[in-house]
Amino acid sequence: MGRLIERKPWMIFDSLVRDNMNAFLLGEDWLSTAVLLDIANSGLKLEISEKTWAKVDQFRSLVEDKLASGQIIYGINTGFGFLSHVHINDDQLENL
Repeated sequence: MGRLIERKPWMIFDSLVRDNMNAFLLGEDWLSTAVLLDIANSGLKLEISEKTWAKVDQFRSLVEDKLASGQIIYGINTGFGFLSHVHINDDQLENL
């Protein structure tokens, strides 16, 4: 078994800057609040890779299939927190 190497957020950000990258790939690069603050202060762009968009599309299809089957999913067709017992009708979902 290989050794676990601890990755510090600033090491990731420093390597992006050092390599003259002008974008941070969401879903591909390692993200933490420290890196996010560095990105916000540096002007580095955030981008979503095609691989990540494919994952988003896959999970969206999964959720849509579950909703179509009538399944209740917390936070998607229910309220949050104290309103978690409230079911949101299908015709009202887009309003959320």
